[in-house]
Amino acid sequence: SFLSNPDKLLEVAASVERVSEHPLAEAIVNKAVEKNLRLSDPDEFVVEMSGSWPDLIEQVYHKKFKSSKSITRNEWSKRTRFLQQRGFTFEMIRSLYKRINISLDR
Repeated sequence: SFLSNPDKLLEVAASVERVSEHPLAEAIVNKAVEKNLRLSDPDEFVVEMSGSWPDLIEQVYHKKFKSSKSITRNEWSKRTRFLQQRGFTFEMIRSLYKRINISLDR
């Protein structure tokens, strides 16, 4: 997993950001180039990652949150925002909650 490998994470981020003109994106790409990391074409990266997003979102979720199965509405909103800020869509998040049996306290 690239979550536990800083260079792999930088390689992935730089591959995605290489088409951006934002200064932060340029800094990410420059650092990856400086470290001689292999930058993929963004389209290749999307195809490569598309099959593994359920595993990726689950890893991100479990790294941040405990595995409680029943959470309050407030905690649900907090966790959902956290995942959305990391680029996961609401549909992906809903699928994750269903997959790991997360439910709201009633």
